[in-house]
Amino acid sequence: MTKIILNNVPFLTISRDGTRAYKLVKDFNKFSTIVVTSEIWPEEIQNENVFEEIKRLIDLDVIVLLGRDQNSMRKYYMLCEILENPSDIYITSIPGVVVKTFVSNDDLKMYSINYNMFTFKMYSKTGTKEPLFVHDPEDNIDSETVIFNANHRLLYRFFDGWDPRDENCLEALNYLGKLFSDLLINMEAVAFSAYNTRGIRYKEDINCSYIGILKHYPEIFEYFCNAVEEFWKNAQDVGAISHGEEFPGFNVDDLPWFWNYCNEQT
Repeated sequence: MTKIILNNVPFLTISRDGTRAYKLVKDFNKFSTIVVTSEIWPEEIQNENVFEEIKRLIDLDVIVLLGRDQNSMRKYYMLCEILENPSDIYITSIPGVVVKTFVSNDDLKMYSINYNMFTFKMYSKTGTKEPLFVHDPEDNIDSETVIFNANHRLLYRFFDGWDPRDENCLEALNYLGKLFSDLLINMEAVAFSAYNTRGIRYKEDINCSYIGILKHYPEIFEYFCNAVEEFWKNAQDVGAISHGEEFPGFNVDDLPWFWNYCNEQT
């Protein structure tokens, strides 16, 4: 009964030719690639530019448009219930614009560990390498959770296929999620405080909120360096990797590219 109800939930969509129409979840079964993104972007980002960028980057069938409220999040979770987790995440060349795709017949879905997601299919379409993580574009409530890039040089060794290699690796990845959660909570409290004087403000979209944050708070980079080094040491201590395994390093390119974007409006 639940599945019947979910299958008949309407979603606003936009097709490749720009046509907007409501489609039911059951209609999505005939599509091989579905992109999920927001219907509304911050004022400095033109909605149509986002849609054109998505169509340029991704061979899609339809774009599902969501709002930025609790009801839209519930509808997104309904999609995941029917289509399973999304598989791919694209970091576009528009600062702060990140989108997810549902690809049919793709076994490499995002893997959840303690509220954070891990994907093997993170693509940066900016000429830069894929970062260690990016915020979930559909979650504007829990800003302390992120999507990790499981193919990143820091993480790939902890997986066998798309699952953690063993219990020690799972423990290490759980610890990584906790470290980042604590760091992001503290970072948000400082960056978006009513007392902040560095010219940054919280926006409708979580990724757009972090555009240029390193320009305003350069010390953030060191905080992430310390967290990643602590993760690596803990992974050695719990037996996920050997003590002789050299730390592969961490640099500013391991953060989302738009965190270091220079924009007078940020």
